[in-house]
Amino acid sequence: MSKSKKIFLFLLFFSLISCKNNIFNKILDKKTKQTDSIEKNKADSVNQKIEKIVRKWNSATSNKDITALESILADKIEYYQQTVTKAEYISDKKKFFEKNNIYGQEIKGDIEYKILSERQVKVDFLKEVTTKNGTNDYPSYLIFENINGDWKLVLESDLISDENIKKKKSVSKNTNYEKNLIAKMKPVDQELDDMLSYSQSTADMTAAINYASGAWDTELNIIYKLLMEKLSKEEQISLRDKQRNWIKMRDSKINEAAAEFEGGSMGRVTGRSVFLEETKKRTLELSRIYDSL
Repeated sequence: MSKSKKIFLFLLFFSLISCKNNIFNKILDKKTKQTDSIEKNKADSVNQKIEKIVRKWNSATSNKDITALESILADKIEYYQQTVTKAEYISDKKKFFEKNNIYGQEIKGDIEYKILSERQVKVDFLKEVTTKNGTNDYPSYLIFENINGDWKLVLESDLISDENIKKKKSVSKNTNYEKNLIAKMKPVDQELDDMLSYSQSTADMTAAINYASGAWDTELNIIYKLLMEKLSKEEQISLRDKQRNWIKMRDSKINEAAAEFEGGSMGRVTGRSVFLEETKKRTLELSRIYDSL
């Protein structure tokens, strides 16, 4: 075979291969575009469904429509970094609405969608909130999950609240509440000792004890409220019941102590002393519980 003929055959073969590859690439490209189109249409469809729910959530919250809110909730929701039930979410919203008579919110600008998985979609948006104190913007986000064919809200929060919660946790973690409280109340205890040392009557003694009792009782109320803010609903109920039982026990001890003196001025002094002692012990006990959380 001549050299020119060999070159011709080689070029012909190369041309056929190139043509075949071009055809294959076109077919592959067409299929890829079709697949991309299907996926885009699917994503667009999901986004449209999610947007309707986001708008419904926004309208329901702004208009304090509890029924509408309930309809889009999952059984459990991550609500500002706390896991709550649907009932707890609604209860918190009702309290919030009662506390904030003037409230409105709207979504400013576009809603951004991010598919986290086949079942979950995250949305980010800017929420404008109006209260009696004015209007503020919150970069917010929600996560929805497809549960049995229905998209339900499973997470709600915003970046500003996240940062505040983070700071609060950091402060709580590094704070020894009991130690600081003892230091804070040291002047009160010292003042009590001084007042008692100069007392010339049971009336003076009662006044001194009442002074310290009032200071410690104030601290007891403060730490009790702080604990209630940090505890879950079930833990709040438990603490409330224990506190009621403690009050009964405290009052019983007061009555027993006063009864030893058959009433009278010394009975009152002794009773108030028991009140002070038990209140101080309970305050420090709750402080230790707070530090352990």
